Amino acid sequence: MLRHPFPYLIVVLCLWLQACALPRPFEHSKSLITKNAPTLAANVICIPPLPALPDAIAEQYRTAITDNLLRREHLAASKATCSDNTPTLQVVYFEREANQIVLDWQAHTPGHLPKDYRQVLHLPPSPQDIADHTKSWSTQLADQLGYLPPRHRSVRSLYDGLPEDLRRKYDRNLATSAQDTAPVRLPIHVAAVSGADDQGNTLLRYSMLGYLRRAGYDPKVTSSSPAAPYAVSGQVSLSEAKLIPGKGMVQNLRIVWSIQTSDGQELSSIRLENGLPQGLLPQNWRAVADAVAASSINEIIKILNQAELARTR
Repeated sequence: MLRHPFPYLIVVLCLWLQACALPRPFEHSKSLITKNAPTLAANVICIPPLPALPDAIAEQYRTAITDNLLRREHLAASKATCSDNTPTLQVVYFEREANQIVLDWQAHTPGHLPKDYRQVLHLPPSPQDIADHTKSWSTQLADQLGYLPPRHRSVRSLYDGLPEDLRRKYDRNLATSAQDTAPVRLPIHVAAVSGADDQGNTLLRYSMLGYLRRAGYDPKVTSSSPAAPYAVSGQVSLSEAKLIPGKGMVQNLRIVWSIQTSDGQELSSIRLENGLPQGLLPQNWRAVADAVAASSINEIIKILNQAELARTR
């Protein structure tokens, strides 16, 4: 039997208090200015434009996401582009079929592993239903990405509950986040990839878009990008399966990335080639596309930097 249990009780109490102070997602602040007052995450979560959705629905959806995250005590704002050192919530891939759209979301905070979520959206039947649909979508998105449930019924109730000092900070953060403060990025037109099936072409293109964006460029997907001085396009070929001793039936996958100027002059090309077990595609196009883009990006960046240096001299 312990003669003096008090030191042990103190240790247990300290551990319990520390467990109760676990942070919310995206580096939730632990400091409270006023007892029981709302707190706000220090960094503003950047939400870039949403592809695939009609403009009116996309803007309302971004607004609904912003409001939903604010009710969960996370500052968020819509921006044209997001800098690499800020938390980002963005669509990295989408598929569209009639009145249904599939969005692949990625929530990324610098220094942390990204969180992914695939969301299937059924478009609202009429403009009057857009607000209800986008609110429901935003709640589903935030829940699936692991944000803690909302602590406030509305953004107004959150704002009214803030002490004066935090309210001024809140206003300042929102005012700053409403502006696009990201550095000017060199636009690059990423043309449609050809030669594979529709899924492979799309995934290869959007994987390259993602790697260029993370490298500090402003990739474009429009068919004509007059503001982009350079373009990247890909051509895929997949051979018939052949029997390779010790490896079984293997298909040869080749992709050639072409880097061109806006007037069509080719600066250079990169060829990647690898043997894939028969049957690996098309089920694994997502992983293959990411590996292809990751293997190509450094060489593409080198070519683009050399070309831009020569162009701006």
